[in-house]
Amino acid sequence: MKTIGITGNIGSGKSYVAAIIEKMGYPVYKADKEANRLMQDPEVIMQLADRFGMDILTPDGLPDRKKIAALVFSNPDILQWLNRLIHPRVMQDWQKWLGKHATSPLCFMESAILFEHDLHQHFDFMVMVTAPEPMRIRRVMDRDGVDAASVQRRMEHQWPEEKKVAMADFVVMNDDHSMLLPQVVQLMNFLQKEPV
Repeated sequence: MKTIGITGNIGSGKSYVAAIIEKMGYPVYKADKEANRLMQDPEVIMQLADRFGMDILTPDGLPDRKKIAALVFSNPDILQWLNRLIHPRVMQDWQKWLGKHATSPLCFMESAILFEHDLHQHFDFMVMVTAPEPMRIRRVMDRDGVDAASVQRRMEHQWPEEKKVAMADFVVMNDDHSMLLPQVVQLMNFLQKEPV
């Protein structure tokens, strides 16, 4: 089995590329979705409440994602603390998930911050999905109903695209001009042939 990380900065369309790969019949672990699930673990909830008080929880006792997002995107120390709390759990969960997909020749994880947190070392190959910055800002504004300034604040927590492109094994351009599906087919051919 080969393990592949799919990454890309906010608004690049990495989730869309991951969805195409899933439709092709390959398993994809969605790190953001699973991190949200793992945040509902009682031990994580307790640590969040200890650090931020009970106000960080919704009335039903679960982490309030909007309040947490507002905290982490305005304070790098809080973001770092939260990442240290959640990332080891995500990687443990990924290992369990791989065990359930042991018969698949290719297994993928989709995550925005694999390079930033040195998690790319856990994969045989890294795929970077890229798009021009103005296009990425517009996509996130449309998707999340936020202004450009708040998108740029989120972008500040990610490495520049060029740095990630230089470290990736394969780059997919998702700029509304380049044909996306042929690039994904080319990617799959590359991954099937390339030795680990």
